[in-house]
Amino acid sequence: MGMPMTTAPMMQSQPENRETSVDRKDHRSNGWMEFGSIEMGVHAILRDKTNCPRVPYSTIPPEECSRLFRKSSRHRSSPKGPENEISDRDQGKNDGFSPVFSAQSREFRKWNLLGKPLRPILKVGVDAVDSGSLPPAGSLSRFKTLPKKETAMNSIPNPANRFSRTNPRLGFTLVELLVVIAIIGVLVGLLLPAVQAAREAARSMSCKNNLHQIQLATDNFHAAFKCYPPARYQPRPGDSASRSCGGNETTWLVRIMPYLESNSLEQRWDYSIPYSSHSDEVRTASPTSYHCPSRRSSDDTIGLGNLVNGGTRWVTLPCGCRYPIFSDVANVAGALGDYGANHGDLSPGSSGLPTDYNYGGNGTGIIISSRPKCTNNKPVGWEDRISSKNVYDGMSNTFLIGEMHVPMGKLKQSPEDAFIFNGDNLYNFARIGGPAVPIARDPRATGNDLVSWGSWHGGLCHFALADGSVRAISASIDTDTLGRLCNRNDGQPISDIE
Repeated sequence: MGMPMTTAPMMQSQPENRETSVDRKDHRSNGWMEFGSIEMGVHAILRDKTNCPRVPYSTIPPEECSRLFRKSSRHRSSPKGPENEISDRDQGKNDGFSPVFSAQSREFRKWNLLGKPLRPILKVGVDAVDSGSLPPAGSLSRFKTLPKKETAMNSIPNPANRFSRTNPRLGFTLVELLVVIAIIGVLVGLLLPAVQAAREAARSMSCKNNLHQIQLATDNFHAAFKCYPPARYQPRPGDSASRSCGGNETTWLVRIMPYLESNSLEQRWDYSIPYSSHSDEVRTASPTSYHCPSRRSSDDTIGLGNLVNGGTRWVTLPCGCRYPIFSDVANVAGALGDYGANHGDLSPGSSGLPTDYNYGGNGTGIIISSRPKCTNNKPVGWEDRISSKNVYDGMSNTFLIGEMHVPMGKLKQSPEDAFIFNGDNLYNFARIGGPAVPIARDPRATGNDLVSWGSWHGGLCHFALADGSVRAISASIDTDTLGRLCNRNDGQPISDIE
């Protein structure tokens, strides 16, 4: 124990005013508020309550600290200050923790910095004062909760140490892990169809926009030439020499390129020579608006195929349509596409006569095959011109262009996915519709559906009508109604086309 100290000097050097936060911060820096040690915590509390000097408590006479502690308790518990001191009878009621060290006390909350209750620690400190002797150094070691040199701020748990080796009981069990995986799987299963539906909706909107652009280009062509573009050059059997040339030149999709901001591509083509006479560079270049995003990517826009020649074998489908079958190895490159012209319905028939629908001038649609005007056995123009004046059923009741059926699994394979700029076969660039030729309901269908409209949009097929509107038509539409929409002048009323 150090030298005893008198009360008067101590009271003069240390005012009874409570320490400010700045003083306590200084005490922390000088080691007085080192809360890693419980003894120092008890000493700090007792010193603050008794206004003892800032010296180790071992140098303070026990009776002095006890007397000052009780005096401080009476002063601070009195609602009116020092003049209202409590009586000796009530003095015992203020010993311990009430009111100075009660859990509701402002002082108790202020000193509860260790994150744990200080009641047992304070009790030891108060009992020591009451007994007249303070415990020797180290006797409170059983109350330590932190290493000696660890401060109260460092006592906050670190979340990063949750799964450390020092805490092996924390972690996930196998059952919890499996439950989490199952929940994630269910959420993915619920969200994936919605995501796919949203993506398909975006692709469908892009497809409609492509049709609208092609329709606008066709209308601009009509405004420039006063007629719609010919689907191709195709003479009739028995025509005169002035109309008997051609038949394997390019198609209408090349003629509208200048109105799709692709004038440089169109200028490479020669309408008077066969499609196969053009270079691969010319045959394989096409505008992006000719491709449906639901069906093909940028890698599926060019394919290898065959050309109709003397060795081509033709088969007759159930609809009466003639379709080419190639036995040669595909060896010609060309551009592929998804949108075709409305060539009409099956009328006036397909029986091998000059009046068949596939010959020049016989189609009942809007963009049809035309007989050529020949000079030196080369086509230099077209004879059969269809304009808006010839659409007697109304522009809003007649298809202009639409999506062509290409079976799934047959992309880039001829003749199912053929060259859209090759005019030697009608179904490379156009379609028909009506009784016996419905819209393909199954994207994988072959046979009669090879000459039909169709899409990969799931029960819908997009069409651009002659009035400029773009509509999604159900694949289950009545075939009679479909035939009326394909025929420009049948004079039949049309009911619901949705």
